[in-house]
Amino acid sequence: MRAMAFRRCVIVVSSVLLSLAAIAGPAAAAVQVQQIAEVDFGPSKITAEAAQSTYDDTAASLYLVSYRKAAQHWEEQDRLRLRSEGDWFWYPLTSPQGTCHFHRDGDAIIAGFLETPSAGCSPDARIQLHPDGHFVRY
Repeated sequence: MRAMAFRRCVIVVSSVLLSLAAIAGPAAAAVQVQQIAEVDFGPSKITAEAAQSTYDDTAASLYLVSYRKAAQHWEEQDRLRLRSEGDWFWYPLTSPQGTCHFHRDGDAIIAGFLETPSAGCSPDARIQLHPDGHFVRY
């Protein structure tokens, strides 16, 4: 009798968990991140990383990430989001043409990225990098 009740309980709990997983759908998926550009910056390196939205697979957020060499690996120092969350389009941004400009200019990074194939590239962003590897925020 107890074994039968236990089996029913397991079946009910399993059904509820499967239902919740189906409802969560894409929102429960892991965020896909793709590095789209990189530049050396003295003892640091700066990357541009696109993060696909969990609620709309055509949307993305774009981050500049600074790393500093620590022993034998790169250690993240700072992360700066360009624009609002989900303000970029995933497919143009991660295409081979997605990075329009990404280079060093003195103590700054000049970065421009593809908004859409028809709209072209975003206006260049000029982001200062502090000597300690952190982005200067205004």
